[in-house]
Amino acid sequence: MTLRRALTPTLVGFALIALCTVFAVVTPVAEAAPLGEAATAAGAEAPAKGSGSSWITDHVYDGQHLDLLHALGIDLHLPREAGVTKHTVFVLLAALITFLILWGCAKTIDRVPGGMRLAIEEIVRYFREDFIYPNMGVDNGRKFTPFLMTLFLFILVMNLLGMVPFGAAATSNVYVTGTLAVIVFACMLIGGMWKQGPIKFWINLVPHGVPVLVWPMLFLIELMGLVIKPFALMVRLAANMTAGHIVIFSIMSFIFFFKSWLIAPVPVVVIVLFSLLELLVAFIQAYVFTMLSAVFIGMSLDPHH
Repeated sequence: MTLRRALTPTLVGFALIALCTVFAVVTPVAEAAPLGEAATAAGAEAPAKGSGSSWITDHVYDGQHLDLLHALGIDLHLPREAGVTKHTVFVLLAALITFLILWGCAKTIDRVPGGMRLAIEEIVRYFREDFIYPNMGVDNGRKFTPFLMTLFLFILVMNLLGMVPFGAAATSNVYVTGTLAVIVFACMLIGGMWKQGPIKFWINLVPHGVPVLVWPMLFLIELMGLVIKPFALMVRLAANMTAGHIVIFSIMSFIFFFKSWLIAPVPVVVIVLFSLLELLVAFIQAYVFTMLSAVFIGMSLDPHH
């Protein structure tokens, strides 16, 4: 399959993923009240901005401020009531970057590959030959390669934006990862029922030859496993991206806790090492999410594969 055939539906799939992800972020936060207001309404005193460990959670979790503007002294409050938060901004930014990368590669399709396009081609070829075709088959793999490559690039860009100074990893938001997992789950159900038939898909959840008395119990177990698979995708990605940033900021807090520049070199060295590890994790988590998505969809399309 040529890069042209892969990139054209990839742009369409990317747009669908971006819209669904933004919708997932907008919906819950538009209905939720800020934590400080909820605490005040309950009679408790809201913690002061930047006090204690709140500065760590302010950087890691979602919020109404962009860290770069806040550092420049620009007090811009994002309209949380309208569903616009820090993670919403970075999801849209990741969507724009992913689109520009793929669009730039598609524009140079008639030229000798080089630079970014050559890298994208090698990534597509590696994913396709190493685990998409082996887990989904050639026919199904050709259909789902554009979607899976969109998934990988989109998650990777969101992960890397969390490593940029004053950036934020939208993949640490369970609403974002949950939406991506729901899209994969929809591909599993719709693709499986389209390929096997709407009734045979559910029957094939249980292996053939199982005794009749045991069949209902195994069906419930397999049904739970079908739901747990996308749930595991959601939790794994969000937990790994959140934990890494918390560790980095926690180590950084030792400098302020001891209030001494003498101890600063040790946390700085450790932070640099952890940042390199977190950079590797950003690639690994995007790879694992895409690989498991291919495996789960492939199992739904062909239970005997």
